[in-house]
Amino acid sequence: MAASVKAATPWSRSAGSARALTFNSDLDLLLLYDYHGRAAMSDGPQPLPACQYYVRLTQRLIAALSCNFGDGPLFAVDFRLRPWGRKGPIATRVASLRDYFATEAWTFEAMALTRARVVTASPGFDKEVEAALRAAIRAVGTRADVRADAAAMRRMVQREKASRRVWDVKCVAGGLMDIDFVVHALALEHLAAFDGIAMHDMAAAIHTLTAVGALARADAAVLTSAHALYQTAIQHLRIAPEPCNARAMPDAFAAILARACGCADIGALERRLRAAQRAVRQVFERVLGRSQRACTRREAA
Repeated sequence: MAASVKAATPWSRSAGSARALTFNSDLDLLLLYDYHGRAAMSDGPQPLPACQYYVRLTQRLIAALSCNFGDGPLFAVDFRLRPWGRKGPIATRVASLRDYFATEAWTFEAMALTRARVVTASPGFDKEVEAALRAAIRAVGTRADVRADAAAMRRMVQREKASRRVWDVKCVAGGLMDIDFVVHALALEHLAAFDGIAMHDMAAAIHTLTAVGALARADAAVLTSAHALYQTAIQHLRIAPEPCNARAMPDAFAAILARACGCADIGALERRLRAAQRAVRQVFERVLGRSQRACTRREAA
């Protein structure tokens, strides 16, 4: 039996698993399989071991999804979320997923799985996959240093993708990444409220964290408002001319962008983005800042 599971990392280029595709999103996929007894071999004219069969099946899936058409490829496909990343087999047996997250997985990998959802599966196998995902996330979520790990990963990403451009609403300090890291780190600490997986709606996730007392109402309001603004902006900015800044934008595009974001003009939108980024960064520091300093001291030691 085989199932395909789609999940997105808070810091990847894709928003696909959250059902918020942008114009250049990729698809983060994970193919899981299992077999029992004699099913360890395929039943075709030339039987193959199950692991080899599913690797070939995954390769064909990637080829089909990334097929080039007259207007370009259908989707960019990313399988790096599988256990052991590029070093691991491209198709993963369910037992290997459980073992990996119980013993070796990084916190950020479990954060990514909080938004996992089953796309397709053999009859009944979807429930088995969902249970395996819950167990995998729970194994990491019970660690004592979830927030410190999240803060350390955010620092690493910031070093690699540092940006001070207000229009880089994803990577800039106080941007989408900060919201993702806060929400997904807290979600790992409160898995029962989310049933372990399927946290696709950011506004609903923030509401849930507020309801269980994990996030202050004022902070929740900041994150919800900023996330809605950023999502609207990024859908337009992904097709913007480069470089993307208020002075370089064609007047017509600037007017469309400002209007979509509920602002009178592009200058007002820039001021609103700066204010939102400052407010989100303050929330990030309140929630993960202390963990970030503790993690820094531990690293120094």
